[in-house]
Amino acid sequence: MPSFASTTLRLFRRVLGAPSRTEGPYTGKPTALDGNSAIAVTEAAVCEAAGLGASYPAETADLAWRAEQSRHGVNLAGAPLTTESAEGPCGALANAMGLALAGIRATSFLSAQDLAAASHLLATAAGHRLPIVIHVTGRALCGQAPALGSGHEAFHLSADSGCFLLTAANVQEAVDFTLIARRAAEQSLLPGLVAMDAEQTALSMQDVRLAPRGLVEKLLGSPNDQIAAQTPAQQLLFGDTRRRLPRWHNPDRPVLLGALQPPEAWGAGKTAARAFFDAHLTESLDEAFTRFAEQTGRRHRRVSAHRVDDARLILVAQGAAVETAEAAADQLRDKHRVKAGVLGIRCLRPFPGAELAGLLTGGARVCVLERMDTPLAEDPPLLRELRAAVDRALENGAFGAATHPSYPALGERQRPRFLSVVWGLGGLPLRGADLIALGRDAESIRQSQVYLGMRFSHGSSAYPKRQVLLDRIRRSYPEVGDLGLYGTGPIPDLRPKDALTLAVYRLSGGLGEGLAPEAAVFLRQLAGGGLRSRPALFTESWGAQCMERVTTAPDQLRDPGDETPVDLALLTSDPGLPGLEPQAGLGKDGALLVQTTLPDEGLWARLPGEARRLLKQGNARLYRIGPPEASAPNEYLLGAACAVLLEIGMIDTTRRRLLGAREELLSLSVSDKDQRLTGFEAGLDAPHRIDTDALALSVPPASAGADDEAPSLVRRFGNIDDAYDSLPRFWDQIGVLYNNGELRELAPDPYLAVGAIPPLSAGFRDLSPLRSRLPAFDPALCTGCGNCWSGCPDSAIGAVALSPARFIEVGINKTGGDSLRPVASKLAAAMADL
Repeated sequence: MPSFASTTLRLFRRVLGAPSRTEGPYTGKPTALDGNSAIAVTEAAVCEAAGLGASYPAETADLAWRAEQSRHGVNLAGAPLTTESAEGPCGALANAMGLALAGIRATSFLSAQDLAAASHLLATAAGHRLPIVIHVTGRALCGQAPALGSGHEAFHLSADSGCFLLTAANVQEAVDFTLIARRAAEQSLLPGLVAMDAEQTALSMQDVRLAPRGLVEKLLGSPNDQIAAQTPAQQLLFGDTRRRLPRWHNPDRPVLLGALQPPEAWGAGKTAARAFFDAHLTESLDEAFTRFAEQTGRRHRRVSAHRVDDARLILVAQGAAVETAEAAADQLRDKHRVKAGVLGIRCLRPFPGAELAGLLTGGARVCVLERMDTPLAEDPPLLRELRAAVDRALENGAFGAATHPSYPALGERQRPRFLSVVWGLGGLPLRGADLIALGRDAESIRQSQVYLGMRFSHGSSAYPKRQVLLDRIRRSYPEVGDLGLYGTGPIPDLRPKDALTLAVYRLSGGLGEGLAPEAAVFLRQLAGGGLRSRPALFTESWGAQCMERVTTAPDQLRDPGDETPVDLALLTSDPGLPGLEPQAGLGKDGALLVQTTLPDEGLWARLPGEARRLLKQGNARLYRIGPPEASAPNEYLLGAACAVLLEIGMIDTTRRRLLGAREELLSLSVSDKDQRLTGFEAGLDAPHRIDTDALALSVPPASAGADDEAPSLVRRFGNIDDAYDSLPRFWDQIGVLYNNGELRELAPDPYLAVGAIPPLSAGFRDLSPLRSRLPAFDPALCTGCGNCWSGCPDSAIGAVALSPARFIEVGINKTGGDSLRPVASKLAAAMADL
């Protein structure tokens, strides 16, 4: 049971509020950056060199490093910044290792795919005692197909390489762990990894305080400093003092490193590494955490505990899920009377088993959230580690002796009840509704593992062929229906009081691209406090629908998850596109702002029926703006968004102060600044509120929208069979869902497990509605090469993709050849055949 003192302290915190954080002398100035840029800027301040050659999504860190090198040229200590480029991840990591062998403070930025490809080099870096820090941006490893979203497979793959591994829950932790890992690595002479999720942290704009010069000097010093040898083993190797970064490759003291060893020497050396180097790592890490807290006031631990003293439900998470889980635990306590707490694992290696065993007591239901699946194993890796930690503690209690001295002695009645919870596979969202459902239903779940946010079966489908598939799976595999856990009902609000959320709906490559980062920085400047964002993946196919979200709060902000209430939804694409839900999450007193050339009635008719119903209920307002000028379109859109937020009372300022704040933030030349300010001011005057009371709820169907008719390619094939390579089957079960924007109907099935796409499926997508004009000849770009008909290399003739039917239709309209209309469809079919 919790002690009287801890109960009293919690009561005082609820009445008086949590104590404010103490600040050290070097907290740093607040700014807003994405995770990749923040760690690159931090490393450029402390390092001398970087080995670059990362792939998506870590490649933006490479670009940020090069930008810092171009802008400053030197680090905070005045040492020149150098770059060693490579064609791939192995070369990039090998470059960083070579620099470290020469006593140079070096780093490298890798994606999870890169880390998996170069994992053999991590063991070499650990064996050579190289004090380097490597940054890893999460991405799911290949399964049935490559994936764009985050995954933790590579984190666990590299966990046993001999490097220590810290996982950041947000951008601030990524920056702080960079410095902490650097100090621990140089004290222990072991390489460190700092890992973060991609879309939630590495690519997300967040509030962050970067390291000032004084902090770098106090915490890290210079690579050339002579420091005391930290351990008896180091004293044997170097004497009483050593260079902070040893020069293993030193012409004045030549040695042979990495020579082939016979088994007796290799085995003895491997054992010696564990006893004489690895054993001191925990002490070095704890010392680095303590020194960092003294200088900044930001206290980090290998395990964070949030309201676990009296918790009957404990969520164990790592990475970006920690913040969302903590916000969900608070709501479970406040609104659902579930005593929930969260354990956030920040240090995967060395694994904090003793600390976790001491916190997982009292027979609580423990849900272990992991962003990976291990189908041929009993448990995922994090749960395996937790079970082992609890078993060690139980051994201490059972035998009455300290068989594991660092572990607490537990009795059998204190054994926690574990549940494996898999989330976010391949970048699937972490929704607050799913976490709330998990908290409410955890006690009733009987299976050993559930997939959060996944629906293995739908009750019914509007598409007959898909319904047949669902029925067949349900009959053959009745047990899989319980594997998924999907929260339904209203979107829970995990944001703090007075938070503001802006959602930007756009087409990839279209109007509004780059607006969300601009809005994030500006809204944070207006409100201060916390910032969290969720970007659209820039690898989305051209013309695909995407949504970006920005959330700010005047005080500390935890990530509210991938689905949250929205105060203002800004729509820059056609509101009638299939599958578009601009009203999703729009709360009371919110607003929908649409950029369009349509009049009020035309816009109203293009909106989805659900959006019209929401607006008719008076819970949200509808605004319209015209198209922006080409000179500063994003400034125009940002100004319009600010005007609506000002009108609905979501920002407390005046028009004049908005203009002044925008001018202060723009550090450009006079002409560029004036141009952008003109666009921003035009946007402030642009919004026109539409009186939805004067409009009818039911309107005639829009002229464009989802087309349920199968493409001509599918109709010519007819019904062949249900095999994996059948194009008609693929259209009926998958293609129609993508065509109509009904991806929520997707559920696991054997076809998806194979990952096979039939030939000719590219014909499903019609890009012609995304084209605004036919190709135009630009004589200024023409070089007279004669390659016009095969492909113009200098873009004198702009490329365009049209379906045969659209091509013939435009030709008839341009030439007035109406006599061809009766045979146009036959011509189009013949062209498609060819």
